[in-house]
Amino acid sequence: MTTQTTARKVGYFSKETPLSPFGQRIVRNGRKAAKAAISKHKAMGNPIYYVEKEILVKELADGTRYAVKVSKAEIHHLYQL
Repeated sequence: MTTQTTARKVGYFSKETPLSPFGQRIVRNGRKAAKAAISKHKAMGNPIYYVEKEILVKELADGTRYAVKVSKAEIHHLYQL
């Protein structure tokens, strides 16, 4: 019986290191939990922020997305995506 593993790049290794089945479950469950938390947060009407192609993105609960710039005082909407 062979065990299939997927490779993940880990910062402190110089090459990709295969994940064990347990590690794969951790990654899968972490993604599932993150998606659920994001959905719940947006369902409450709150925006989410993330980086896409080196641009900080603000996504509103209705799916509208803006490129934003953050300063200490406020969040500046640069343009709609």
